[in-house]
Amino acid sequence: MIVEKAHKTKKVSQIDETDRKILNILSDNSRARLLDIAREIRLSIPSTKARIDRMVANEVITKFTIQVDTEKTGMPIGVHARIKLKNITEEKQEQFINSLKKNRNVIDIFSIIGDVDLLLVIIAHDSSDMNRILFKIRHEFTDLIADWETNYIMQIYKIEDYTY
Repeated sequence: MIVEKAHKTKKVSQIDETDRKILNILSDNSRARLLDIAREIRLSIPSTKARIDRMVANEVITKFTIQVDTEKTGMPIGVHARIKLKNITEEKQEQFINSLKKNRNVIDIFSIIGDVDLLLVIIAHDSSDMNRILFKIRHEFTDLIADWETNYIMQIYKIEDYTY
């Protein structure tokens, strides 16, 4: 059971079709040159830069990033861990999530609705490394984890960027 914090509703930014084109270009290549983006969307460089700067300022764009082939970086083992929580308080949940965020092997953390509360994606060098990582998480937070299921990722057929 995830404890929900009461928080402010995020302001929805108005984006138009041109902004969506910029988002799609940057999603495909976060290193795209401003000149190339401007040409593709048929705007001046200053207008294009202003649109990108506005989307960054309004937190429509929160990060410029890359997609990495974890196998080529020496982290070929991946698992999905589904965790059901127990005895959860807001403070304990925050401590657990912060610990997971700091763990360099935990690359995705999702709060989900259903039979489990969290879905993690964890990568490792090899099976022994994965067992060590999983044991450490389970051992450190044994008082919070009611149930835990892992599935090894055997083959990735598609990882898709969102289209806006």
